[in-house]
Amino acid sequence: MKKLGQMPQRNVSGLVPFFFYPELIMPLFRIPYRPLVKRLIVALPFALMGGISNLIWMRGTAFTLEGIPISDEMVSFIPSC
Repeated sequence: MKKLGQMPQRNVSGLVPFFFYPELIMPLFRIPYRPLVKRLIVALPFALMGGISNLIWMRGTAFTLEGIPISDEMVSFIPSC
């Protein structure tokens, strides 16, 4: 059984609605951007720590770049920065 909200690991296109939804809804209902940005700044360190812990605990080689193994987690962490 698939968990609610779970997506395939490399499905970046599935995240597109999550980025455009606030951009469409906020001007439509005249919601100010400043409170959202303040909350995002508070939440950003926690999201980065989650990404860093993903680098530490999960190890799998996606490809090698001039002899340096690049893990799947590094590839998934880079867009979150």
